[in-house]
Amino acid sequence: MPSFEEFMGGKENAEAFRKTGHAIKHRAKLSLEEVFKRMPWDQVFDLSGGEQAEIKKFVEPRVKNGHLEFGFDVRDTLGAWHIEFFVTQTGWGGKPVNTIEIKRDDVGS
Repeated sequence: MPSFEEFMGGKENAEAFRKTGHAIKHRAKLSLEEVFKRMPWDQVFDLSGGEQAEIKKFVEPRVKNGHLEFGFDVRDTLGAWHIEFFVTQTGWGGKPVNTIEIKRDDVGS
């Protein structure tokens, strides 16, 4: 079986891949935290069926099993039900990173 460097076509490509992945995780963490801050917490809205509901905090942004996520509930205003949702990074795109300084602690890995 080839080494990672051989698989990537050389040491330079392998290092760019590692740095790119790390940079994406860092940006994803910052983005997820910002989306969480901007959620319309406690805002009441009407569902198409006539019920009223609101968005409530459930799980603050975190890294769990190597994945970034946060959770929220949609609850009816009468307290009869709630539905739990999780937001997580599902992918990314972009050009490889050649040099970037990000500490591993920034992304929980």
